[in-house]
Amino acid sequence: MVPKLRFKEFCGEWEEKRLGDVCKINPKNESLPDTFNYIDLENVVEGRLLKFNNTISKNNAPSRAKRLLQNNDILYQTVRPYQKNNFYFDIEETEIPYVASTGYSQLRTDKNNPKFIFQEIHTDIFVNNVLERCTGTSYPAINSSDLGNIRFTIPSLPEQTKIADFLSTVDDKIQNQEDKITHLENIKKGFMQKIFSRKIRFKDDGGEEFPEWEEKKIKDCCEYKNGESFENKLDENGQYNLISLNSIDSNGQLKKVFKKVSDASWYLRKDDLVMVLSDVGHGDFLGLSDLIPQDNKFVLNQRMGLLRKKNKINMVYIRKYINFNQKYFKRHGQGSSQQNLSKKAIENFKIEVPCLKEQQKIADFLSSFDEKISTEKETLEHLKQLKKGLLQQMFV
Repeated sequence: MVPKLRFKEFCGEWEEKRLGDVCKINPKNESLPDTFNYIDLENVVEGRLLKFNNTISKNNAPSRAKRLLQNNDILYQTVRPYQKNNFYFDIEETEIPYVASTGYSQLRTDKNNPKFIFQEIHTDIFVNNVLERCTGTSYPAINSSDLGNIRFTIPSLPEQTKIADFLSTVDDKIQNQEDKITHLENIKKGFMQKIFSRKIRFKDDGGEEFPEWEEKKIKDCCEYKNGESFENKLDENGQYNLISLNSIDSNGQLKKVFKKVSDASWYLRKDDLVMVLSDVGHGDFLGLSDLIPQDNKFVLNQRMGLLRKKNKINMVYIRKYINFNQKYFKRHGQGSSQQNLSKKAIENFKIEVPCLKEQQKIADFLSSFDEKISTEKETLEHLKQLKKGLLQQMFV
């Protein structure tokens, strides 16, 4: 009942209690105000409220709008709680109050430090205890009664406050780092908008203008090929990385972990561009593409497409142009529950092509932003791992 890492001025064992003993869970509210800002599950991402102004009237409110919030309330996501996508309500007073969805349990504590409680509900021990009591498979969830019976340990109020304040500084650093990355990404996006609309033009090494750009179709620049099925060829000891639908993230970048295969009829080459051809829902991943980093180490699964250059063209430039114009591919997705791109839609995609030397300058310029962003993301990941380690050692 004593944490591994502790501030030296504190001693003695922590006390075991139920969450319902230290927090009011879904406290009874007065009737909802006539107008309020509504917080639903989709409005909170990684613990951050995306839309501060989502004003609706009580008459038009969904039936799930029931949690009238006060400052220092905690919203605990009861559906898929493993996502740890909870929200600490600490917003300066506004004229319009906030109401949350019943997709959350509302936690309110008067005699304990709410920020300490917020930190503790993110520990692996607490989350695992919650998951053991969840029902459902596709959407595991816990009800408020079972949530209130989760047992955890808690120290004196002064120690709670010391821990909460310390971890809040780490959270602030994480937040600042995320903001820094967002700022860099927005600058890069602004430059891409100006470059691809030709409001910004590069010059050659002698200061002369490059030739005018040409409009071409992808099929004029690249050969297209579909991937193959490897369902029966997976081998955890295989020497080739399998590029599948799950291999590209939402930023259009290859992930670092792949399934393996031991054999294929053909292999990808360095600078081959691989593209997502199939996606569910709104098709947010359709058309996202990245480049293969080396020869003969990767193979391509079905529902993924290959673009391989067939003349002198810079594939880094092609990839950045495609990902910047991803909305074209989302528009051309076919199907209802699952969206798919056709070969025709891909090959007919029009691309503005400068001369090869200007392509190289554009690719180098935008890649320098990618390198800066990648470095800052590594710092962010280090901070998140630090926070994870602190949660493991500072709580019982």
